[in-house]
Amino acid sequence: MLTESYAGLISKAVLERLGHRSCGSRLINFHHGTSTPVIDVSPLGDYSPIYYVQFEDVTSLLLTGKFAREHREEILLDSPHRKKPRTEDPGIETITAEDAPSQSEKPLQRAEDDVGNQRKKRQNGKYCAMTPEIRQKRQEEKQKQWNEIRRILCPTESQLSSGLEDRPDCLIVATKFYPVEITLLLMQFLPPGRPFVVHSHILSTLVDLYNILKRRGSCTQLQLHDTWLRPIQVLPNRTHPVMKMTSGGGGFVLRGYTVQRLEDPDAHLTRSTMRASTKQLFDEGLISYSK
Repeated sequence: MLTESYAGLISKAVLERLGHRSCGSRLINFHHGTSTPVIDVSPLGDYSPIYYVQFEDVTSLLLTGKFAREHREEILLDSPHRKKPRTEDPGIETITAEDAPSQSEKPLQRAEDDVGNQRKKRQNGKYCAMTPEIRQKRQEEKQKQWNEIRRILCPTESQLSSGLEDRPDCLIVATKFYPVEITLLLMQFLPPGRPFVVHSHILSTLVDLYNILKRRGSCTQLQLHDTWLRPIQVLPNRTHPVMKMTSGGGGFVLRGYTVQRLEDPDAHLTRSTMRASTKQLFDEGLISYSK
């Protein structure tokens, strides 16, 4: 499992280490927003398959075992309340004097509307150009990927393996955002005995995460250090004292291994166990329902 905000640099390195597709490895890439990150590797078909998951689906997968879109559709279908039709004419929009844009805002608003309309037209044009067979094939491929992601991250009782072979092997977090909430959420998918590493340019954020993990008792061998510092560099006939690399790639690293907590009833991370652990994070105020 991986989440990063460095233009796919770490994703490329991970794909190189995973090897050829025939090795059976997989990379699950968590990302913000609706657009999947572009990983420029050639040829992409020779590398391990990449499954993309939006962060808005993480909470839904942990609590319900389903993607957010699937969960919303089920709620709408099961809800006995239907949306009441609007009594006013939908073609007439009432704007008050306070809501009316000023003369200086009108050109900017018109330009933004034009850009949005052009983007929608391009998307609709591509969709309309597809044949029904292509649309159905793409929908089946997407559903197949969703089922595979669910089987890896939150399997059912029948899909669980005794040796946890099909579960995630490690977690890599390298993001410019606040890493505490992201790491706590993604660690719910990680079985006991798996390594994880978190990189950040700000030391205080990793200190917060270190204290939270230490208090929860879900990790062991926690180490927080700066890998870009060399205390002493020894070379033939000369020795340099403390030498810091200033290439713009510095930062701090927190790493450790997951362990089974006393509160967890099993080590296989069933859906009920992940749901209970996630609810505890919400109750403690460590994570929120926001995306």
